[in-house]
Amino acid sequence: MQIFTSLLLSTILATATAQPVASTPGTITNAPHAVPTATFTLTAQITTYTEAAAGHGPGDVGITIDPELAKQLDDSLTDHPGDCLGGQRFATHHPHQRLTGLSGTICGLESTIANIALAAGVIPVLGAQPPPRIIRGDAERALAATKSFAGRHATALNVSPDGAGRLAEFLFPLVWLKVVEGRRVQGVNLVEASLVDSS
Repeated sequence: MQIFTSLLLSTILATATAQPVASTPGTITNAPHAVPTATFTLTAQITTYTEAAAGHGPGDVGITIDPELAKQLDDSLTDHPGDCLGGQRFATHHPHQRLTGLSGTICGLESTIANIALAAGVIPVLGAQPPPRIIRGDAERALAATKSFAGRHATALNVSPDGAGRLAEFLFPLVWLKVVEGRRVQGVNLVEASLVDSS
């Protein structure tokens, strides 16, 4: 049996070494980065209300988004871990803001952007209107932190750093409403005038 195994092994090695190896020099190129994306059809609309009606007051801002985007965003934020390095850093430098939920908003936004399929699906439906800017507490600093995080993920999202920053600006009030206000993200989301920079 041992002789047969030795003969078989030497035949295999002889056959393997007898095969010519052709080598063609070439250039290795990376294929374009394909981003799996969710597909949404309704372009976001931002409406600043001028008078009280239907549950909103003057100066309130409505953010209308695709209902499927609202569902996926709400589900994503419901499942997010609630703590992250960016949120911890923010809380360390702004300890009085922990109670206002800004560190949680940062973490919710970071987890949304890290969900590349969802975040990349939002980009085509952002619309041209700027979203409302939350002004409570250190919200501007928290927004800056999330824009920085988004910028670092621009390549994965196939957008420029500015485009990634715009995505963070758009998502920030929606994440704020979910994390801080405890509201579901819906097709129409209302941001009260008292939270918004009206300038």
